Amino acid sequence: LRLFPGSRLFDFGNEQPASLLQSAAVSRLGGLLGRDVLRSLMGSRLYSAAVRRAALRELARGRSADPGTLPLLQDRARSDENYAVRRAALQELARGWPADPDTLPLLKD
Repeated sequence: LRLFPGSRLFDFGNEQPASLLQSAAVSRLGGLLGRDVLRSLMGSRLYSAAVRRAALRELARGRSADPGTLPLLQDRARSDENYAVRRAALQELARGWPADPDTLPLLKD
């Protein structure tokens, strides 16, 4: 097992692990992964919804002061293809940015 900061989080050779294992790894290593890695995991369709959701949560909770986090969460709440990822983005927006003027309209939709 090798950790890569590029397009794939882990290299398991020819075997692909279950998305549950991948999402657990993202959750446990979230503080060690860079912002760009978490963002690429969130936006990549190469990863399952569970991995994208874990990356989204790690980004929201660990990098809330980053000015790029809020627009990214808003985008995922509006446009991710997976309902669970959209819901997780909404939950993180409600938790971390309740006073933002764009949060309430997103929650109402």
